[in-house]
Amino acid sequence: MKISSIIPLIPCLIFITVLFGCEKKYFHDEEKFPFDLIEDTLVVIDNLTISVRKSNVENYINDVYIFDTLKSAVVTNKGFIEVTINGGYTWDKKLQSDIPLFSIDFGNNDIGYVVGGSLSCNNTGCTPPGSKILKTEDGGNSWTIAFETKDVLMNCVDFIDELNGFVLGWTTIKNPFQRIGLIYNTSNGGKNWKIIDTINNCQALKKIEFINEDLGFIYGIHDYYPESYPKFILSTNDGGNIWTEIFQKEDIYSIQLIDKDHGYYIENGIVFKTEDGAQSWTQLNNNPENINQLLFVDKDIGFAFGCYCINCGCFGCSCTSSIFVTHNGGNTWNGKMGLTKFPSQIVRAKFFSTNGIIYSMTRILEINIHGK
Repeated sequence: MKISSIIPLIPCLIFITVLFGCEKKYFHDEEKFPFDLIEDTLVVIDNLTISVRKSNVENYINDVYIFDTLKSAVVTNKGFIEVTINGGYTWDKKLQSDIPLFSIDFGNNDIGYVVGGSLSCNNTGCTPPGSKILKTEDGGNSWTIAFETKDVLMNCVDFIDELNGFVLGWTTIKNPFQRIGLIYNTSNGGKNWKIIDTINNCQALKKIEFINEDLGFIYGIHDYYPESYPKFILSTNDGGNIWTEIFQKEDIYSIQLIDKDHGYYIENGIVFKTEDGAQSWTQLNNNPENINQLLFVDKDIGFAFGCYCINCGCFGCSCTSSIFVTHNGGNTWNGKMGLTKFPSQIVRAKFFSTNGIIYSMTRILEINIHGK
């Protein structure tokens, strides 16, 4: 249903915590993402022309659903749901919630869902006061509360179609210092929700994505305090009824499975690739330098984004960005480094036959593919 999405798990900047996709992002109003003040820019790589412009969305974008080249709907940390019908030049606020909103997805062009929640932490641990699932049946113009729950922080939603969907969350109801990951499911369009699985020692279930109606993946982080916090992948082959852990490893980020066989992740700035469903991984040669994010359109075409900061002090850092493109599954890369006007924290993307749209937290990247 979603053509591509990624999960960066490492922040580019030392003074801002950035988590991708469905995971909650924490910001203060006075903090400025270092690319907020840039002018529009243009980058040409191979047969791609990439134009960057401001998104014009109030606050940072937590998630976006891209309908087509003109229409998108975003959710923000301030609780806004905003919709554009002109490619992001202007936005119409459809709702302002009283809680941060983290994730948005649609089962079809009309029926969509948003999840959000709040978090309370003190010296006795963290307790989620509660979460909401919002629903629209008119393409995002109006929203109603479809489900509410206490003591759970819901942070991610994914629908296979208009009836069957999943929500990820976590709770500390048994122990304020130990999170339990929760997988919710509905089979009747959000009228009823049930917990179908729980994950112990779970710091976060960060992202869920279905490749087709049967094959799906959940990306998360275990919490074996104080020893380790390995990333892991759960997989289902029966539409989400049974989930099995297929991969676990520390010190990796931006992991993405493309189909049942192919996937990529970054470890210490090096790209690794699997061709057997995450059973084994091979280090790729000719890796781009200083990258922290991967976005693959399919098993062959992919983007790598990076950010490198130096001279950090009381007034921030001197940061440059980079973007690279591969057309052969990561065997070779072409790109640009040292870009001072290019966003590097990507939220979501969608590609069409001759163009694509990439949303960062503050920018829209329009990609035109020549020669197709």
